[in-house]
Amino acid sequence: MSNFAGLSTIAADSEAAVAAAAAGLGPLFGSIQPHLLETPQNFIDDPVPLIAKAASARLAYLDAERAANDKSMTPAALKRFTDREIERMEEAQAGFELRVAERVTTLERRCEAGEEAVHAAVERCGERLLSQTKLLPPPPDPQ
Repeated sequence: MSNFAGLSTIAADSEAAVAAAAAGLGPLFGSIQPHLLETPQNFIDDPVPLIAKAASARLAYLDAERAANDKSMTPAALKRFTDREIERMEEAQAGFELRVAERVTTLERRCEAGEEAVHAAVERCGERLLSQTKLLPPPPDPQ
């Protein structure tokens, strides 16, 4: 694969990530987009995953573009660059998975608390009904 083909793939990935952020965030992204495109490094650690991913993809593209235009870029330097990008993506993925796991745990706790509250409410209602039935007069003797 030539450097041009690799650069065009990275450019397409960058454009796709920015488009996904724009689609996912709607008008809110419009105010962020010019800044993200100009200085993506400022958005790498953004708490919104769509913005962080778009920033990372844009930064990868800008780095690759610089590398492609730098005639002194050696294959070893390109390998280091690629390795760094892979590591950055793996770290971002691990962080995302951790945040998802934390949210799932929170939702599970809420469900358990909700189940316990429903169970307690059913017990209270049952006790109330039992106490009310004890207040009823006994049924007439059939004899």
